[in-house]
Amino acid sequence: MFQIGDNIVYPMHGAGIIKAIEEKEISGDKQQYYVIKMLIGNMQVMILRVKY
Repeated sequence: MFQIGDNIVYPMHGAGIIKAIEEKEISGDKQQYYVIKMLIGNMQVMILRVKY
């Protein structure tokens, strides 16, 4: 759906850029996450990538 380099708006944090798509294993379950660098402040957010 989204690609690395896409600009997005994340509620309550504002505009950001997708820097990576990473796979993490939590409790034995592998999931993909978008890594978003927020433009305001020095914050990075990871959002679960949901596949439909």
